[in-house]
Amino acid sequence: MSSLTQEEAERYDRQIRLWGLTAQKRMGSSEVLLICLKGSNAEVCKNLVLAGVGTISIYDPEPVQWSDLGSQFFITEQDIGKNRAEASRQNISALNPSVKINILTEDPLLLPDHAFRFSVVCLTSSDPSYMLKIDDVCRRNHIPLYINSIFGQYTSIFTDLNGHAFTEEISTENHTTNS
Repeated sequence: MSSLTQEEAERYDRQIRLWGLTAQKRMGSSEVLLICLKGSNAEVCKNLVLAGVGTISIYDPEPVQWSDLGSQFFITEQDIGKNRAEASRQNISALNPSVKINILTEDPLLLPDHAFRFSVVCLTSSDPSYMLKIDDVCRRNHIPLYINSIFGQYTSIFTDLNGHAFTEEISTENHTTNS
């Protein structure tokens, strides 16, 4: 996204004022891979689409089940038995038609490294061996990875930002108070 159209500038006005035009353009040219479109990744998907990410690629080979209806708001009872990603596509697209939605039918682990070119990967509801394999591919390709799992009222999150650097500013002044 080299420049924004008038429509995009109006749609993303609040975000541009918050984090700037350069960041919005960068977001608009990024591609996020969501693996498994269960509850928490449905929320992540909604937020990314509304924020104007360029492309959302979704890999979820599972069919919609009754239990999905309580935590995945892109689907309805009529979608039970259909592929979860495909069943969600229309409602996701309705949030922001400017965002491209790709439904992957093959496991992203089968992609060669040169084709595994996502800006960020978000994975939920997976077994630990699959998580490790995805982390390995993301590390090799220097792609940030977020993994979360929810177990009732408990959750866990793993983040691998591939050597993310941060700075902490520490004041060296001695602050004293007079009593």
